[in-house]
Parts: sequence; structure tokens; C-alpha cells
Amino acid sequence: ARRAISDSDFVDCKFGVGAFSDLEGSARKGIRYPGHFVSYHHWNSDCISVLGVEVLDRDDISALPVGGFVVRWMDDLLMELVFPRPRLQLRLSEDRAMYVAGELGGGTCAIERLDRRYDNATYRDLRVTFGVVEFGDESEGVLELGFAFDRSIEYRSTAGDRDLDSTFMLRCHVLY
Repeated sequence: ARRAISDSDFVDCKFGVGAFSDLEGSARKGIRYPGHFVSYHHWNSDCISVLGVEVLDRDDISALPVGGFVVRWMDDLLMELVFPRPRLQLRLSEDRAMYVAGELGGGTCAIERLDRRYDNATYRDLRVTFGVVEFGDESEGVLELGFAFDRSIEYRSTAGDRDLDSTFMLRCHVLY
């Protein structure tokens, strides 16, 4: 939930709980609590500073700092120079924009191995994406093409850890 603290300061706080598992006997070990707490300070209408923490609750990375600036150099160009998800967005029309972005992908999932032992599998990659977003009055649609690299899967037991080849990805989502 995003809340105003003052005319120029806002906070965004999100707390979640989920079962990240194969839904076998390992499900209890797959309970995770991702979330974030991020503060925004509006210096003026064209510059916002961002500072906070992103809790991933993964075996490889428990939390990441969040920090940087959101800058609007021109009416149609928005630069989100924010770690860990930088993004440049160019508005094409009143209801459409395109962007290029970077992100850390992956997550940790509890699994049951073939020999009935429980383990955790953590998938990780780095992504560069290009997307087109359509804005509506109460919805938003995104079509995204990306390239995932530096991919790996690691197990808490280390049995079967491996690096994976780079790949392309296609993602579509609708927010309403």
C-alpha cells in the first residue's frame, strides 16, 4: 500500500506470504515472506529519490537494498535509475509507451526429490527486457520480450547444481 507522509514524501509497503513449493510433502518448507518497504521523496515534479529494501526471502539472496532516482527529462521520457530494477520508458501516445528494463529474476521453491528427500531449488537469472505497455482508465496491459542470461539453478543440498544457457523470454500481463 502506498501512503503519503507529507506533500513530498510517500512510502510503499508490501508484505506477502506464499507457498513456493511443488505442493508435495515439501510444501511447509516452501512458505516464504517476500515484500518491500520503499520511501519516495519528490524533490520537484521531475525528480524523485527512492530508498528502501526489497525482501526476496530466497536461499541465495534474502534482501536487496533499493535506491536511486526517478527522473523525467522530457514529458515523454521517464528514467527510473533505481537499483535493482532500472527502466527507461518512452511514451508513444496518450495510452501507449515502450520501455527497456533490467531485473534480477528467479526464486526459491521447496521440492521433493525422487528419493523422497526434501530440498530447496533456487533459480536465478539476470534479464534485459523490451516492452510495450497500454494504459487504460482502470487497466494496464504489457507485452514484453526479454533476454535472460547468467542463469543457474542451485539446490540447498548442492546435488545437481548447474549453470543454464541464456534464453529469450516472452511475458504478457494485465493489471486491472
